Formats: sequence, structure tokens, C-alpha cells
Amino acid sequence: GLHVTTTTSSKNADFVKSLGADRIIAYDRENYLEQGGDYDIVYDTLGGDFTVDAFKVVKRGGAVISLSGPPDRDFARRMGAGLVVRVAVWLMSRKVYAAAEAAGASYCWFFTEPSGDQLREIAALVECGAIKPVIDREFAFTELPAALEYLEKGRARGKVVLKVR
Repeated sequence: GLHVTTTTSSKNADFVKSLGADRIIAYDRENYLEQGGDYDIVYDTLGGDFTVDAFKVVKRGGAVISLSGPPDRDFARRMGAGLVVRVAVWLMSRKVYAAAEAAGASYCWFFTEPSGDQLREIAALVECGAIKPVIDREFAFTELPAALEYLEKGRARGKVVLKVR
């Protein structure tokens, strides 16, 4: 019952559709804010104004989960930060929380943390075919500068792998 809508360039629309997206909004031809939106969950991977704009397309009671926006207010508490850091986080996230309140939605900042257990679970899912990673390109470890240069161009369609062996 999951319906996935995503944004990509029109050049990559067929590729993203082949990955399982139900609806594609080509950002070089359409403004996603004008396409109507009433989404349960919006994943923000860009940050900045896009984080605030995500609340324009999320439904009341929904959630915006950001990988790139400001830390959520619970982050400082989870990290055991002092008063100065908690105030700084509050100030950094005030626009996002104002947008969340106006939309009647919640905000969560996704902070990645190392987890061997989680990596083992993901590896098992890849091995059994439940997850199919998209690998754009592989580089030998000695080609690290070229791999970084390639990544900086922002044109990778999938993951860039650095082979250590």
C-alpha cells in the first residue's frame, strides 16, 4: 500500500521509475510545490529552504524527516549537550518548527550513528536480494582523488564504491 513520489531531473526519470517510484516530479520541468501534495512522510535530503518547504506538501499529522536540515530539538538532549548547545539548536531550528506547527506536522532530524548490528542486518538484506544497491561506479583505493572529484560533480546515479582490496 506504499505509494512513493519523488523528485529527480527529467533525464533520470526513467531510471528512478525503474527503482520503484510510483510518481516522478521532474524538478527541471515542474515545481513540486505546485503539484499538489498531501504526503504522510516527506524525506528532505537537501536542507536549507527545502526543509521548510517540505511542510507545504506534508499532510496534517504527517512528518518531515530530514537528513540535511537543522537538528531537531530532541537531538541536544539525546547527546547530553549543555544549555548553550541546546539554545543554539533551538535557534537553528526555529523556522523549521514554525513551519511544522503551521502545517500541523512533526519534524525529525535523522542523525546517522555507526552501528555494526545495523550494518549486518543490511548486509543480510542485500545478500538475500531484498535490497538491491545501485552502484554507479567503482574506484580502486589508489584512485581516491578521482573518486572524490567524480562525487563533487554531483552526477552519480547510485553509490560510488571505493575498493580497498
